[in-house]
Amino acid sequence: MKLVKRLPKLLTKHFQVVILADTAFGSVEFLHGIRKLKYHAITGLAINRKLVYTRILGRLHKQGQQVRLVGLKFPVTVSWYYLKRDKGKRRIAFCFVH
Repeated sequence: MKLVKRLPKLLTKHFQVVILADTAFGSVEFLHGIRKLKYHAITGLAINRKLVYTRILGRLHKQGQQVRLVGLKFPVTVSWYYLKRDKGKRRIAFCFVH
């Protein structure tokens, strides 16, 4: 968050800021911080991340759904893609914070 807060005011005042972050930055604290700064973010998420209604992210079937993750006070939009690996495909999930 220190780096994000140091973005030049000239830039953030005149442009819509979208932060692209790795799965390591998908924490509740980071997502709340981005939301508090009124920025948008696209971050990776762990497939086993819990939703508030006792399911996990990996069980979703429809992309583009707005869901509530445990610990967040606001909904996020989720999607995913499949990354090709030597031993099959690996599902990678990401969320959009608006």
